[in-house]
Amino acid sequence: MLNDILSRWARRRAASLHRLPTSGGDSSHMASGRSGQAVDTIWQSILRWMPGEADPWGAASPPPHQRSDNMPAARAEFEACLRGLDSERIAELQRSIRRSRSLRDLWHLRTWLYTEVARSFSQAEAELRLQALRPVFQGQAGLRADAAATAQPRH
Repeated sequence: MLNDILSRWARRRAASLHRLPTSGGDSSHMASGRSGQAVDTIWQSILRWMPGEADPWGAASPPPHQRSDNMPAARAEFEACLRGLDSERIAELQRSIRRSRSLRDLWHLRTWLYTEVARSFSQAEAELRLQALRPVFQGQAGLRADAAATAQPRH
């Protein structure tokens, strides 16, 4: 199957490159095929044939048990916990908070939030800010089960 994919790609690329004008063109732009689109690399061709989301951050909605009507408020609470912090790591955390699609996504960002607050201020301040986030997760049975599993001591 891979051999078939590679040979089809090679034939298509050769045909597209053969149709290119040889004179009067600007060499600074990439080669384009018969439809005016750029000729794909082999990696782009393979990725196009693979199933998946076109936009991994926004295309798919979370499963019904993870949906929340108050996601904007939950994101705002998380961003409020970042007050007084400013660095590239904090900007990256803020991007992750904004991209979160469910409370489960935010649940997994708590550790990162805790770490950044503890580094900048103190462990006690990080714990206070995390406790302020508790109401965001009230009523989420799946998240409580995750919390109980992580709180259990391992022997």
